[in-house]
Amino acid sequence: MHFIFNWPMTLFSVGFLTIFVYLGFWQLSRYEEKLVLIADQQALATSPWQAPDDEMVTGTPIQLHGHYDPESLFLLDNRILKGVVGFEVLNVFFEESTAKRVLINRGFVPMGRDREDKPKIPALVESKFLYGHVYHPSAPFLAGHPQATAGPIVQTQQPQVLVANQLAYPWVVRLRESDLNALPRNWPVTTILPEKHRAYAIQWFLMAAAIAIAYSCFCIRRRVVSSV
Repeated sequence: MHFIFNWPMTLFSVGFLTIFVYLGFWQLSRYEEKLVLIADQQALATSPWQAPDDEMVTGTPIQLHGHYDPESLFLLDNRILKGVVGFEVLNVFFEESTAKRVLINRGFVPMGRDREDKPKIPALVESKFLYGHVYHPSAPFLAGHPQATAGPIVQTQQPQVLVANQLAYPWVVRLRESDLNALPRNWPVTTILPEKHRAYAIQWFLMAAAIAIAYSCFCIRRRVVSSV
């Protein structure tokens, strides 16, 4: 057998081998990050209920004392639950001890027959105490001025957008499932489980191995011995 060096094939193989190996280790790092995230959220979920504070992190159990603002209602657009399109219901809760407003996510309601047909939203049950978990929503792209989203149907649940003219906390409270005002929901800690990242890593490493094997088969030839 002898080795046949081929510049184009070598550059192609080394380039893709490097990319696939990098992607494999990147997926492994995502796997580790998700394990840490899930462990942290599980630890937070079992911690005591806490009074509101601006610096709370996502997942912190929180206890509020006050009352709902019955006039404040927002429907967070483009939500899907079990294949059904609808909205998540957002209400404002006035926290009496701090005189601040908190945006409460109650959960999901299905959309009507069309966008002009108002969804059926269960009426609020008045309660002085509210329990839930803190959630920091990501910042979406909003065309135009943020206040243009104000109204019953909105594209964001960021308090600084929806309650911008009032004193409000910078996070949302996701109402606990046992609350009388809670609605159906699906709020996983992460949309991609750690096991899937690990599976992706294995796929990238297998592709890297395939590149290496293909390169070897292309460049290594069995020497042909002719007899007279």
